[in-house]
Amino acid sequence: SLNMDDSKLCDSLVTWALTFDVKIQHNNYLDFIDGVVMSQILHLLDPEYFNTEWLARIKHDVGDNYRLKTNNLRKVLNQMMSYFRDGLGNVFVGFEIPDVSAISEMSDKNQLGRMLQLMLGVAVNCPTKQNRIEQIMQLDENVQHVVMTAIQELMSHNQPCSEDDSANSDEMTQQIKLIETKLNDAIAEKDEMAQRCHELDMQVAMLHEEKANIQQENLQLHERLNETENLDDPSSPAAIRHSQMMGQIEALQEETYRLESGRDDFKLRCEVLEQEIADSQSKVEELSTLAEESRLLKDEIDYLRSASDKATKLESTIENYKTKLEELGDLRSQVKILEDKNTSYMEQTLSLEEELKKANMTRTQLEAHKRQVIDLHNKLTEETRRADKAEFESKSRNEKLKNLESEKQRLLAERDSLRETNDELQLTAHQRAPGFMSEQLLGEGDPMNLEAKYVQRIVVLTLKERMIRLQHENKMLKLKQSDAGEEKINSLSTDLELANQRINELETENRVSNMKILELGDQVRNLRSELDNKDADSDDNLALRQKLSEHL
Repeated sequence: SLNMDDSKLCDSLVTWALTFDVKIQHNNYLDFIDGVVMSQILHLLDPEYFNTEWLARIKHDVGDNYRLKTNNLRKVLNQMMSYFRDGLGNVFVGFEIPDVSAISEMSDKNQLGRMLQLMLGVAVNCPTKQNRIEQIMQLDENVQHVVMTAIQELMSHNQPCSEDDSANSDEMTQQIKLIETKLNDAIAEKDEMAQRCHELDMQVAMLHEEKANIQQENLQLHERLNETENLDDPSSPAAIRHSQMMGQIEALQEETYRLESGRDDFKLRCEVLEQEIADSQSKVEELSTLAEESRLLKDEIDYLRSASDKATKLESTIENYKTKLEELGDLRSQVKILEDKNTSYMEQTLSLEEELKKANMTRTQLEAHKRQVIDLHNKLTEETRRADKAEFESKSRNEKLKNLESEKQRLLAERDSLRETNDELQLTAHQRAPGFMSEQLLGEGDPMNLEAKYVQRIVVLTLKERMIRLQHENKMLKLKQSDAGEEKINSLSTDLELANQRINELETENRVSNMKILELGDQVRNLRSELDNKDADSDDNLALRQKLSEHL
């Protein structure tokens, strides 16, 4: 059952029901106790099942007559149960069926909440259930929580009917529905008869009272008449009035007799109908007992069917276990083979790990050699650049040396020419010296000759001085040129020899590094070929191969 207040359930479901737009005004829960509003809502939910023919059987304007209210509520309840049973193929197990008498007589909110809960079940299973669920989602959060809890409780008691059981109980269900229909019609007719008898009783009581009043008035009139006039004279006004009153009294007595006979007839019919209702109720109770037994038998059949299904599943499970036990020996041998393979794989894994360690060490060495090769290559590039620079400087210095040699040759040629000129001048001077002295001795007296001779001697001395200076400068230039050229040639030769020696060393180291690189590449290829030749499906080998690829 719901873990909540019954009044809260009823109020929340009434709030939900107030959202439906029906022709009859409904403002609170008291408007639902006659069953008319609920029938209109059910017709709105599923017009095909709760059709207009069924809706016409619901009595309107029942007033305070609880019997008609009970009859309406019973029709609504039976139609909803038939909807769940026939339309949806479900039955309620353990659900408290609402008491319609308590709703109509005492306005019981607990039973009305149960009735509205069944109507809620129809709403969430009708053809327009999506719209109804969206309508529920638009309610207040507290009301929505209560409505969803009521739906969950209703679904927990709702179980599907099996096709065999429903086929076996179709005839009994039809009989029960037929008897219930007859019983409802008889109860409605009985209620109408009872209402009619009550009205007739009221009319008889009024007529009796009127008769008593008339008799009292008649007595009073008789007394007055006896006092005033003689009734023996038929022509007197009192006799005329007396005869008229007597006629009225006789007519009223006849009407009273007729009404009493009609009342007796109605009483007899009511007794007959009550007897028929009692018989129908006894038949309904017997059929209800049979239906209860049928339901219990259905539950027992369902339980036995589920037990049979479980037994079948257990038998199949046992067969599977037997098959597995038969396969256990093969599995053990396979497990032993797999253990041997696992041992071999572990050994292979260990060996591969060792090889991987060696490969890592080799890779480390290879990286170191690569770094050395890169350094040597950089040094070789630097030395090559320096050698090129030295070669360029050597070429420039050789060109300068050649220029100096040519300048030296030119100076030597100039020196030789100057020397020859000097020798010629000296020879000419020696040849002219005696004659000059004699001429000097002979012509001392001529001043012009003395001046010319003096000039000539000065020119000779100037040429001699210039020749001596040029010779000295030539000698100094030769010494400087020879010393500078030899120093430069020696230094350039030394640098060139050092550069050639460094180049040879670098080429040797480069060749050694290339040989080591080739050896390491061969080792890596051998490791890869060994890994490829082994079991390729081994996870350890795959992992080692991935690690080797990452290291490489």
